[in-house]
Amino acid sequence: MKPAAKQGDQVVATDTHLVDGAPMTFPFQGKLVDGLSTTVMVEDAPAAVVGTKAQNVVIHVPPPGKSFVRPPTNRGVIVGGSSTVFIEDKPAARDGDRASTCGDPTDADVGRVVASSKVIVG
Repeated sequence: MKPAAKQGDQVVATDTHLVDGAPMTFPFQGKLVDGLSTTVMVEDAPAAVVGTKAQNVVIHVPPPGKSFVRPPTNRGVIVGGSSTVFIEDKPAARDGDRASTCGDPTDADVGRVVASSKVIVG
């Protein structure tokens, strides 16, 4: 049993991007903002589900004079959720569930949902 995720909760990760061909790490701290439930609320905020998207609060910027091989999207998406609780036919998202965030050469499931709620989901 874990706290339910909702609008405004976060996805956190350490993303790896190729900068002029060399890997560099960047922190990802994104707020859950898109793809939230339209019918279920958690503490007066729309519930998060698998497929809910996060927008990075501080965008990834390469060091001066350097450039990204593939520009970061600065977006994340929840990819893991409850196997027993569904909201609008999608698994409910909870604290600690997996999220995919921007990276190179492709996005990777390195993120985790950070949720704070009194609503508990199995």
